[in-house]
Order: sequence, then structure tokens, then C-alpha cells
Amino acid sequence: MDFFKSAKHFIGFIKQELSSHKTISRGNDTEENISEINSHASNLNTINIEGKDRTYPFLIPNTEMFRPQEIIEEQCYSLLEFRSHSGPMQILDIGANLGLFSIYMKTKDPDCSIYCFEPVGSTYKILKENLKTVDGIELFQYGLSDHDETLEINIHPTNTGQNSLKFNYSSKLPMETIEIKDAGREFDRLGVNHFDVLKVDTEGCEVEILRSLGHRLANFDYIMVEHHSEQDRRTIDKLLENYTLFDYSTAQIGLGTAKYISNYLLSDNLKT
Repeated sequence: MDFFKSAKHFIGFIKQELSSHKTISRGNDTEENISEINSHASNLNTINIEGKDRTYPFLIPNTEMFRPQEIIEEQCYSLLEFRSHSGPMQILDIGANLGLFSIYMKTKDPDCSIYCFEPVGSTYKILKENLKTVDGIELFQYGLSDHDETLEINIHPTNTGQNSLKFNYSSKLPMETIEIKDAGREFDRLGVNHFDVLKVDTEGCEVEILRSLGHRLANFDYIMVEHHSEQDRRTIDKLLENYTLFDYSTAQIGLGTAKYISNYLLSDNLKT
């Protein structure tokens, strides 16, 4: 999907500017058995992602090579050009997975600060490895919801992005103990008054997170959130009543990613 064409479809009066194309190259496959890093994949591949000022080596399971195409090449997380603040962006990534969204944002703004939350230990190890040489990133090995709890998560056998508290794809799937914390309290603990971007992809926990953030949602310019049912999509849209939908993609009925811009930011820029 061409993001800018899609954005033009939603708000055709907005001027847009395509960013530079990012190159992905295949590195040498690691010989390390990923069982030491990630319990549910057979091996890791190394790819190289070209940024503005450096190359980012990135480890990814061979069953998930579709992710760089979607996130880096197709730029599924592209933003509009509007900003409410100058200087490096502040980004909150809830459901950081392997860190590919963080790398993508670093290719756009090398000086941005990103706060990453990823609860699954096996996934977190790869995330930590992928981002260990990247400045301006803080990692937290727990998830966010609307309360604090220690519980079991379903581990998908071939897709780290489908580890879920809500969905069990098979009764034979392994489980892992994780910790979750209240999103609103974690936002307050971070002490960041304003974020440019909130990205939420938590395999079914998105509504609880947005509800916990509550009035704090006004502190974000852009919110990008995945949903896993039509009911959740409608609920998310109501929770973000002070935002305008500017892009939407769907893989199947009930599953999609919605991208919102703050009404304040949008109206302020349309005046100029």
C-alpha cells in the first residue's frame, strides 16, 4: 500500500512529501541456534537496513522475513509531515516485538527517543540484541495493560508478532510467564510531557491500554493502533474521538491497523 496515496484519499488537501527509500540487504545467516535466543524459531537471519547516517544490522527469524518489506520498504508506519514540536521526536512503542519499528523511526529521525515495551523474554532477547548499538532507546521487559499482574502468555511457534494473552492458536502452544503493568501509571513514571508518536500492537490488549492512558492520550500527536476484532475497532475509534483517522490498512475482516492524527495538530496546520 502506498501510504501517501492512502493519506491523500482521506484528506486530499494535505500536501505530502515522500521520504527517501530505504534499502534492505541480506546479511550472512547466523549459525547460532536461535534456541539460545528465541525458543520458538529455528534460526535467525541478519539483514542490513540503511538509515540516514548508518547501517543497522538486524536479526530476524527466517519465518518473519515479511516484516522488513512491510515496515521498511512499504513504510506502513509512515506519518504525515505535521509536527507540533520541533527537535527530535519522542516515541512510545507498546509491543516492540523485535525492534523493527524502532529501527524504522531511527531511519527517519536518528536523534529520536524511543521507549520500548516488550514482555516476552524470548522476543526481548532479540529486541535487545537488535537495539544494543542504537542510541536514544530505553527497553522495558514487561507489557502494558490497565492493571498490574503476572500471568501466562501463549507463544506462537513461528511468529513472534502473534504471541498473545488473548488468543490461543493451539492447545499445544507453549506458555511463558510475563509481567504487565498499568499503562497510565507507566506513562506518568516516564515523566515525558509530550510524545510525537504512540504505537500499540499487543495482540488484543490495545483497548485496555488506551483506556488506561485515558486523558493522557491528549499528549500524543499520532496514534497508530492495531485491532483484532470489529468491536475493538469501533471502541478504539470512540476512545480516540479527539483524533482524525488518516490511514487504515486491513489484512482480513476484524484485523487491521488504524493511524490517527490529533485534531488539534491537524486543525492548527490546516489554518496555515
